[in-house]
Amino acid sequence: MSEATPCGPTEADISWPGFEPYSPIPHSARLKAVVLYSTFASFISVVTLELVIRIILLKK
Repeated sequence: MSEATPCGPTEADISWPGFEPYSPIPHSARLKAVVLYSTFASFISVVTLELVIRIILLKK
């Protein structure tokens, strides 16, 4: 993720059909954030589930 992202819309962005210059987050950045969040959330849920199972097994 070492891509350099310019702050404003570039000339290539403006020439796209249907480009929204006032969109707060570009579509690719929004998609990347959703993918990162879902990956992180699934990782946290797996770790939590594993901890709960270990605690239950240790108490028996």
